[in-house]
Amino acid sequence: GDLLPSLRRIDLSSNQLSSLPGLLSRCPQLYEIRAGVNRIASIDNILPESTVLLGLRVLDLQDNQLTELPPMQECAPNLQTLVLRNNSIAAVPPEWGVWDSLTSL
Repeated sequence: GDLLPSLRRIDLSSNQLSSLPGLLSRCPQLYEIRAGVNRIASIDNILPESTVLLGLRVLDLQDNQLTELPPMQECAPNLQTLVLRNNSIAAVPPEWGVWDSLTSL
């Protein structure tokens, strides 16, 4: 059977990935994504605009190739921990200032 609907945690770290096409929209129970040490250049490659993960609490994207960050509150409104160290991000979107659930950046 398809295990994706019941998947709660996924660790794809250190796999030279640049995206996760279509995978996450099929994982409504997902609360933790670890995708550090890859080649991800855009969060849109991980969380496309149409994806909404209400249960997502942890997103680890350290050591990737991110240069900018889109507003993400709508696709992960309950995110608490976002790990972005060792990327090339120049600024955080001002909308993040009102992201009430985010407690660790």
